[in-house]
Amino acid sequence: MKALLSLLVLLLSVPAMAQTEGVVVRTTVKPEQGAVLGQHVRVFVDVLFPGEMPRPPQVSLADMSGAQIVRYETQATTMSDTIDGKTYAGQRFEFALYPRRGGRLTIPAPSVTILNSSGDIAGQLEGKPLEMQIAVPPGVDPTAPVVAADSLTLEEQWQPVPSGHFKAGDAIVRTITRVASDIPGMAMLDLSFTA
Repeated sequence: MKALLSLLVLLLSVPAMAQTEGVVVRTTVKPEQGAVLGQHVRVFVDVLFPGEMPRPPQVSLADMSGAQIVRYETQATTMSDTIDGKTYAGQRFEFALYPRRGGRLTIPAPSVTILNSSGDIAGQLEGKPLEMQIAVPPGVDPTAPVVAADSLTLEEQWQPVPSGHFKAGDAIVRTITRVASDIPGMAMLDLSFTA
């Protein structure tokens, strides 16, 4: 009976194994080196199928200690590549990583769900974790939240302009706008003010 049950389990797993066989999962980062605390690091996860891709896979990265990872809910980029003389087709998924501490960071292995042409789960794969070194520039306090950007603007507007006299109950609106290149708002801390 045990032998029959083992054979049945093996036969049921063959289609799932066939769907994941030969699939390549690779992770790369940009910049490859020289990243600093708070800088936007692009994490790419490529999932490549030998021949053709039956259906786009689902890819995720687990939360990681010492960094914030964001996946934008946009479609992945379709791509093709040649590996060892064989043609592969697949997709590239992009994640935005913001290091929150200096030193060695380990990007977790991507989790990939392979789907068959009907959209049903055909198997699971896991990529490899990737390590990178994060530098802390001189004079930067690594215990405080840091955002690294090529440009940053901070502007304020008052309505009405607070140059005249006001009486109790008058409404004043202060609008503060900050813009950092290549940094989404969710990667910046809320502004705080003392009354």
